[in-house]
Amino acid sequence: MPYKKRYKKSCSRKDKQFYIFIHGTIIIIRNVKKLLYILKFIHNKKILVQFKYFSKIMIHHYNYQIKNYLNKRTLHQNKRCKMSLLLKELKQIQGKKGYISEDSMKKLSKKMNIPVAKIYAAATFYSQLHTKPQGKHIIEICNSPSCYLNGSLNIIKYLEKKLKIKSGQTTEDKRFSLYICSCIGCCDKAPAMKIGKEVYTSLTKEKIDEIIKGLK
Repeated sequence: MPYKKRYKKSCSRKDKQFYIFIHGTIIIIRNVKKLLYILKFIHNKKILVQFKYFSKIMIHHYNYQIKNYLNKRTLHQNKRCKMSLLLKELKQIQGKKGYISEDSMKKLSKKMNIPVAKIYAAATFYSQLHTKPQGKHIIEICNSPSCYLNGSLNIIKYLEKKLKIKSGQTTEDKRFSLYICSCIGCCDKAPAMKIGKEVYTSLTKEKIDEIIKGLK
């Protein structure tokens, strides 16, 4: 009995293996026939000519797209370089004169081959650049959320009363210019303000009086 069972099992495995082998060969033969048929069909001269013509068109199309993309990229890079150079030039002009005048903008447009409108747009966009004559000391009061919550509005009102000007204006003696700015980076010691390159934190009315007295 055990011998017969073993014999039946071995036969069934062989039969399965043989069936799989035959089935696989049939699939391969069918695929080979299909490939031969396709190759014969492609060997026709007309189809080959059409395929070559189509491939040339596609290559030309993709080359055009690549060139167009590269040109756009180079133009974008040139614009970015020009803008960075423009900002450097504007900072230098402001460092010498204290502000950026219309004459200096016109000279810069000729030098860099940039329209005056774009130079004016850049000069008016950035809060650190000024197109009007400024005071000797430029006061910038931070009005970010942390400073606002710690009473920056009261300090702005106090300075406006003390200097008799509003934000964005300059005093008659051209000593002070007052501006409201965004975060200075002293949120832990709010409210804060900046005069030139120096930063003053934890501001009070008494402290502001001392700072303004100390400025010549």
